[in-house]
Amino acid sequence: MIFTILPITMSKEINPNSILRQQNQKLDINENYISDILKMVILLVISFSIYLGSIQKSTMYLCIILILIIILYGVAFGGITLIGKVNITKGKFIKLAFRNILRQKSKFALCSTALVMTLILCGVVINLAYSIVPNVMRQAVDIGGYNLSLNTSFKDEDLSNIEKILSKEKNIENYVKIIKTTSKLLKVNDKTLEDFIKAASNSNADTSSTLEYYNNVPVEAIDISRDMLSYNTIVGRYFTNKDVDENYIVLGYNFDGSGINVNDEISFDIQGETFRFKVIGICVRSNINDNNGVYININYFQGIAMLNDSNSKLDYLIKCDTKNEKALTISLTKKLKGSLIINVRKRFSQLTQYIQQLTYGFIYICCISVFSAVCLIGNILMIINFERLKEFLVLNVLGAKNSDIRKITIIEGLIIGGVSGIIGGLISEFISYIIITQIFEAKYAPNYKLDLIMITAAIILTISSSILVINNMKIQKYNELLRED
Repeated sequence: MIFTILPITMSKEINPNSILRQQNQKLDINENYISDILKMVILLVISFSIYLGSIQKSTMYLCIILILIIILYGVAFGGITLIGKVNITKGKFIKLAFRNILRQKSKFALCSTALVMTLILCGVVINLAYSIVPNVMRQAVDIGGYNLSLNTSFKDEDLSNIEKILSKEKNIENYVKIIKTTSKLLKVNDKTLEDFIKAASNSNADTSSTLEYYNNVPVEAIDISRDMLSYNTIVGRYFTNKDVDENYIVLGYNFDGSGINVNDEISFDIQGETFRFKVIGICVRSNINDNNGVYININYFQGIAMLNDSNSKLDYLIKCDTKNEKALTISLTKKLKGSLIINVRKRFSQLTQYIQQLTYGFIYICCISVFSAVCLIGNILMIINFERLKEFLVLNVLGAKNSDIRKITIIEGLIIGGVSGIIGGLISEFISYIIITQIFEAKYAPNYKLDLIMITAAIILTISSSILVINNMKIQKYNELLRED
């Protein structure tokens, strides 16, 4: 509706007598059109802000889109100019196609820009549907690939028996032991907890909630000798297998901005014993926990007798083939009596259902986007080719058959559609990579199959729109177009 403002205003400037007399009328860009363009931009900003909830963001995104369109048009125009300079010595149809592209470069640049923008929209939406949702599913449900969780007691005889059974089980690809407990922060760089909080916060700030959290900090004691961790740090680094037996600690995201920095020395009271650690990083994401506590080396709990089932928890994360989950669960349940084996997917069944619904929503959006894009780009291409109708008729009058004209337009479609498809695919992959890796912090793999489909679709759209116009061309019906009175 917004984009109809300018055409309606332009139509008011057309003299009806010119239409009746089949005369061309040139319209000059004047102040009235500029004001209409400004109205359109303002209405677009308002419509964007309704969705985004911010006029500043909507203005920024609209400016980015407009700048991208201008850049794409400039690139297309420059690229077509370079294509037109290619020296073709053989093939009259190829030579005519290249000559037509150069002569109609403004129209072909518009066509290419519309194609590229359409492919970017469809490509990014489809990549989000098939990259983000599976990554969310994998990270939230599989805990980084560990799909079974074994909860057990702290009895020494049970622990040795459990690890023997897990090591011999053929269906287990990997497992890791984790001890979960709580701790109390005592000192930061030799400052007491109270002094540290006062120094790190404003004098008027309420420090009671901070003090309460520091008195009950979740602790994850993990086996860092196994290369099984997926992580992302705000500052510093995460553990490596070279850090075994070192007094290092990694803080969760709750400590970001707390005043504790990398290389600081901090002390914790863990189940009545005092431990002193050196901070090597602050973690924003891992596949072990919700990242709000602290991570330490499991070797600090060699004296495991100080832990008990009332205030601590012992888990084994097990990685196995999803096809063997059920059989492995039954086998371990029989062999490890008293232990609880949980399928991680069942724990997150409600989340899984929600993510599946989200997937269907993405697919629905993809279908609407693709259908709308095909209609839009098809309409633009049909208009461009109807404007070239006189050119087709001249070729027909000069002796060219419709089949010859089709060959020329097919070559044009291969060039414009192919180049537009490649550019649109590359840009959509780049935007998808930025969104998925930087915003959602997930891994991204290029979707070459989708890129090939988009390139093919761009070529088919470009060629089919030209062929439809040519097939409906009747020289008797349009011979008035050849007369310019």
